[in-house]
Amino acid sequence: MLYAQPNDTRLGVWPVFTRRSQLSLLPRKSGIPTEQTGSQALGLAVHFGPVLAFIATVLIFGRSEMIVISAFMLLSVLNLLVIVWLEEHDPSVALPTRTFDAWRKGLSLVFLKGVVAGTITAITVWALVGALLSLITVAEPSAASGWMIAGAVLATDFAYYWIHRTLNHGHGKKPVQKWFRKIHVVHHSVDVLDFLRGNVSSFFDTSITGFQVSLGVIAALMGMDLTSLLMTYAFVLQLQATHHANHTFNIGWLRFIFMDNHAHKMHHCPRGYMVNHGALFSLWDQWFGTYFEDWTLSSNYLQKHRIPLPVSQKSQ
Repeated sequence: MLYAQPNDTRLGVWPVFTRRSQLSLLPRKSGIPTEQTGSQALGLAVHFGPVLAFIATVLIFGRSEMIVISAFMLLSVLNLLVIVWLEEHDPSVALPTRTFDAWRKGLSLVFLKGVVAGTITAITVWALVGALLSLITVAEPSAASGWMIAGAVLATDFAYYWIHRTLNHGHGKKPVQKWFRKIHVVHHSVDVLDFLRGNVSSFFDTSITGFQVSLGVIAALMGMDLTSLLMTYAFVLQLQATHHANHTFNIGWLRFIFMDNHAHKMHHCPRGYMVNHGALFSLWDQWFGTYFEDWTLSSNYLQKHRIPLPVSQKSQ
């Protein structure tokens, strides 16, 4: 079980709604670091805007593979420019100036490893599992409804939560557990936490074991066609785009459903390996006792200066 100081904000398996209201963030609230009191409208727009714009584009122009890929790439580039601009003009902490090499490595990691290679992995797994399923069923993959895609996004993040918690940050001694820790430690070795430099991770972690294998299996089991798989992966990537930004996005009470970048950056602080393992949703951490947030603490400042979170493991 996780133990935190009196400002513990874990909500438990069945969150008490009165406690949710006590945790609601008000603009310029006393004790909140200035860089974390930004506009909720801006936070919501940057965090959810690309997802909503992607949905609108598909509804208007259709859900062909070309439309899905083009819309995702265009919206991702626009969102990248917005995030980088905010990091330059309203940073949470002062960081070294980005070099050309930082841009090159950051973009290659995000788009080549995360988008291109990750998509190839998800499609490959989906095709292989689909081929195996075809041996026992005559059903063909079909276009998934919006509810099915939403369910696949939830299921993918649920699988990621347990992989991230038990394998990437677990204490098991078996070779596979040690291997998962080894490929993930690269991501937690970053010195500079921003969009381009904070996404550094190994190829396996970024392109294969993060979400892609789980998503491929889930999509195949749900009978999704290729376009539905691509849409699901687009949502998975878009909902975590702000996570490492050197600007804190306030999404208000929706942080009790979705993982916001303040909570995720807590995970990158010393002792943060114990908390906030979900990528897209904060639900899993709340339900299984690993959620921690404290808006009186600047997650960027703690990470930059290697200051531990006020959490520890409580003996049973």
